Amino acid sequence: MLAALVTAGGFAGGLAWRLTVALGAGLAAVGFSQFGRARLELVRRRRAADALLRTGVKIHPHSELLSWRAAQLTSPRNRRTLARSLNRIVGELERPSLVSPVPLNRRSLKPHVSLIRLLAERLAQFERPVTAQGMVLVEELLTDGYTSPLYLGGEAEDPAIAVNRCLAALDVNGGLAESGREEQSCHGGHEKRVVVGRGR
Repeated sequence: MLAALVTAGGFAGGLAWRLTVALGAGLAAVGFSQFGRARLELVRRRRAADALLRTGVKIHPHSELLSWRAAQLTSPRNRRTLARSLNRIVGELERPSLVSPVPLNRRSLKPHVSLIRLLAERLAQFERPVTAQGMVLVEELLTDGYTSPLYLGGEAEDPAIAVNRCLAALDVNGGLAESGREEQSCHGGHEKRVVVGRGR
């Protein structure tokens, strides 16, 4: 925006066009660079939080990083998005085996279509809360093409085991694991202690 204003103002003010374009391009480059760094920092923060949340740690009220990411993961919007993705997979599996843009492991998934549909329905039950741990596992199941058993080339794990793991972890009172230890995380560029343990 600033780069466009400088360029327009330069032409209007009678500056040499090469100087005007150079100034605008320079400001645009700075803006894109700052945006790129902010984006990378956001990705780093998400990964750091997910690594902790997937273990089922208890979120301490003072942990801004974990609280922020847990709220993002368990939001109705995210639940709806992941449920739609699962339903699209179900739709692909129920169609004749044609060329698909998604390299699904059809042979392994076909016997478990109803289980995948059940996971989608569970996410869409907004009146029932879900855990951040479960949501991390569902996101990994859908987005990690290297390890998810949903896709060709993923791990050889039985898809039913992976989906049932997600279903079990989603339940607030049935998380897979909790730990009562103290973790370190980074927030705002400074290392801070985040206490994660069982509630009393």
